[in-house]
Amino acid sequence: MRIYKEEIFGPVLCIVRVNSLEEAMQLINDHEYGNGTCIFTRDGEAARLFCDEIEV
Repeated sequence: MRIYKEEIFGPVLCIVRVNSLEEAMQLINDHEYGNGTCIFTRDGEAARLFCDEIEV
């Protein structure tokens, strides 16, 4: 997925669907550019885990 792997200059929102929270965190932490990230969930425990584990 080229848009996710290359640095983007401009107001672009890249949305990536994954199968699990663990897969999402791995994808984010393995990314070369730590520009920013967010999570949309109704699960407070998942949101806290996401905040603790993400390295951006």
